[in-house]
Amino acid sequence: MRQSCLMTEELQDIKTLIEQGDTERAIHALTNFIRNDAHVNDEPYYLLGNAYRKNGKLATSFEQLFGSHRA
Repeated sequence: MRQSCLMTEELQDIKTLIEQGDTERAIHALTNFIRNDAHVNDEPYYLLGNAYRKNGKLATSFEQLFGSHRA
């Protein structure tokens, strides 16, 4: 349970970064978050796409998402 609370708090901090326009830091934090936890739900991916969109790099988010799942 404690780990879940820490993850929720970390995602809330990342949401704040996105809302404040600090998308580069949010993208970096989300990339690390996803990379370090193999059992993440869909929210970090949603936030990552949102950060890329706000950063004007939506195509990059598609490349990262679909490129990482290729065999």
